[in-house]
Amino acid sequence: MTDEVGQDLVLDAARALRGDLEQVVGSPEPHSDAVELDRRLAALLAVANTGSDVKEELHDLLLSDTKTRGWYLGFLSHGMPPDLVLTRESGPPGSGEPVSVPKFCCPGGDMTWYRRSVGQNAPRCSIHDLALDPC
Repeated sequence: MTDEVGQDLVLDAARALRGDLEQVVGSPEPHSDAVELDRRLAALLAVANTGSDVKEELHDLLLSDTKTRGWYLGFLSHGMPPDLVLTRESGPPGSGEPVSVPKFCCPGGDMTWYRRSVGQNAPRCSIHDLALDPC
């Protein structure tokens, strides 16, 4: 399957999962699965930021856990977190125009976060402690 999936899409999924980690995997308690997964994602994304191909490693990691597998496959299908697909495709009858979902990225390239409601403030990157920028 990874031959059919581009490196950019896998990287986008890994970055977006870091932004949704608590929602998908659970609270990041010390020594938890969420903390370990975030650490592994951050390490692979750091390698990717040097220009190395880590698509296979990220793909395998994202498929390895039952909590992340469904989320990842949904992201691959739609190019965004799966919970946003309903937001984008639902709504009152009309012309069917997609709803824009604001996306924010770490300037260091390690995290992507999608704003799900107007009242949400973008978090800071957990690796660089930088504000996420609209992207």
